[in-house]
Amino acid sequence: MDISSYFSVVSDFRVLGPCSHLLSDILGLVLVGVLADCDDFSEIFDYGTQNISFLRSDLGFTFANGIPLRIP
Repeated sequence: MDISSYFSVVSDFRVLGPCSHLLSDILGLVLVGVLADCDDFSEIFDYGTQNISFLRSDLGFTFANGIPLRIP
């Protein structure tokens, strides 16, 4: 199942140069994190780091630069 393809129709208006994460990866991580009962971005980050292999292999996300860092 390639969930990341569903987010490809979303326009990404960020500046391309400094962006190190795909918008589809970020949106997908937030969606899956909320479905996994994460309450905030810190928990979503923790969920992503613990399940990165599942997110990549089973759901089709790339996370080429790892999970986006949480803001302290």
